Amino acid sequence: MGMAAAALRIPFVLSLGENFYDYGISYMDEPQWKESFEDV
Repeated sequence: MGMAAAALRIPFVLSLGENFYDYGISYMDEPQWKESFEDV
């Protein structure tokens, strides 16, 4: 997504909604949280 945004000169990206399907997350320190929200 970062490469596409740079190539298309998109100034920002919105990530809306929850992306943790079937079971969600149990706590904020889970690797899924960091990968999907903090490291994007």
